[in-house]
Amino acid sequence: MVNVGIFWFIRDRVYGKVEHLSGCNPSSTGKIDSTLEHWHLWETPGALQGISDLVAHHEYWEFPRGRVVYDTARSYYLVYADRALLKPDIKIRIVDFFSLSNKKVAWFTDTHYVTEPEEIRRLLSE
Repeated sequence: MVNVGIFWFIRDRVYGKVEHLSGCNPSSTGKIDSTLEHWHLWETPGALQGISDLVAHHEYWEFPRGRVVYDTARSYYLVYADRALLKPDIKIRIVDFFSLSNKKVAWFTDTHYVTEPEEIRRLLSE
């Protein structure tokens, strides 16, 4: 069984949804990914307990977020996240949220998960 899913880091805590998948077929690239989408989970009433005040007044993309995928070819997890989340103390919280302790994990930034205004402007001008 592998744990994949999506997450945000808000108010010093990880919020999101973990999917525990077993017996599923990887994509053509050998990855097992969640079908969850940030926008959909954000807009699902009650899905993100503890931050309903933020959900009501903000967009999902305004907060640092990411995704956990499993690479079957290399037998490790890939975490794609906003650069702001690649700090050791935050990584530990993400690992704990997805129950990935003692698992191989590789960390990557991804343009899908950018929240820094200057970086967003740069990406939009390219």
